[in-house]
Amino acid sequence: MVFLIAAVIGGGLVEAGLQTFLAALSFRMTSTTSLRILADDTVSRFSSYPLTMFDRWGFLSLTFVFPMAFIAYLPATVLLGRTDQLPIPAWLAYISPCGGLVVFTVGLTFFNRMTRKYNSPGS
Repeated sequence: MVFLIAAVIGGGLVEAGLQTFLAALSFRMTSTTSLRILADDTVSRFSSYPLTMFDRWGFLSLTFVFPMAFIAYLPATVLLGRTDQLPIPAWLAYISPCGGLVVFTVGLTFFNRMTRKYNSPGS
């Protein structure tokens, strides 16, 4: 039960971290709407599939480049007792809720750094 609660919170932090990171780009770019829509669409479209259906490159990119596996797939493999089917070490699935903290911290740090670069449109 504790792992389930941690996984739900961790998954929410992954999504919040991604959106915070993309929102920080608005300090430098005119519009980030298309990037945020792409991120939302990617999560909505691919999170319903088991990531092992992709080849190794696809699985690793959806795990480490765009950390979608930390939202549902890795915690679900732990909860279902199927960590032996993962192409990555099982310990990574067990600490997957911590991925939310990492992604959110990176997004928040990036956001704070980008606020220093803010220029008002009127200046």
